[in-house]
Amino acid sequence: IGFEPTPHDAEFIDDFLPERIVPNVVLMNPPFSSSGGRVERTRNKFGFRHVESAFRRLAPGGRFAVILGESGSPGSVSGKQFWDSMSPVVRVTRSIGLPGREYYRNGTTVGITMILGRKLSFRETGSEYLFNHHQKVVSVEDAFKTIESK
Repeated sequence: IGFEPTPHDAEFIDDFLPERIVPNVVLMNPPFSSSGGRVERTRNKFGFRHVESAFRRLAPGGRFAVILGESGSPGSVSGKQFWDSMSPVVRVTRSIGLPGREYYRNGTTVGITMILGRKLSFRETGSEYLFNHHQKVVSVEDAFKTIESK
């Protein structure tokens, strides 16, 4: 698709990529609660740091799809706090929760949240917009139907 992967830890991707690289789409599945074994305790702030770094690099008007654990949902306390803090920069258009049982064949049963949206352009302001709707679905197929419905 026209690019080479980098060896950089995505938590610092904005710091290490050459300035000429400004993607208009970010698709990411950061660690939900750890940071490459560098910490003793797990916390979802490590996944949020990956997201923040990617948003700094994303072009104005660019779109994103982020997969986080359930605690990254705008419907959770920590997730709401994070996404509210991002509201001057991004507009969340969808937040869809999936139960962990959808992934048991892949070795995990952790529930996930898919968050879709876009980075605001220079002319837009997002401070008056706080996303407050999180939708839960029972299957990946239902998630795709939800995304297609709008």
